[in-house]
Amino acid sequence: MAVITGPESVTAAVRVPIPGTDDATTVLGHVALTRCTVELAGTRGDGIRTGYDPAAAAAAAICDAEYERDGPHREQVERLCRDAVHERAVRARRRADLVSSTRLEQS
Repeated sequence: MAVITGPESVTAAVRVPIPGTDDATTVLGHVALTRCTVELAGTRGDGIRTGYDPAAAAAAAICDAEYERDGPHREQVERLCRDAVHERAVRARRRADLVSSTRLEQS
């Protein structure tokens, strides 16, 4: 495996559409990211994480390359992704339940 780029810190603009215009957008702000690119057995992998997390960006890049090359650990990468999506949904549901329980009734 070879690291091609990074891990490095970058920023990206968060753009939102301007209502009433065709394609115009405005920059709401910037978000900090960490990105990394690796090559694993001839296959490129890219990883990006919010905030400053070089290890996570590198791990994401390695997982991406392993998945893309259909390597021996592809099923483990798929399972990790499924588990992460499930955990995110559980957290979102818990947060929605918490928010809905704190709403004030208007009279």
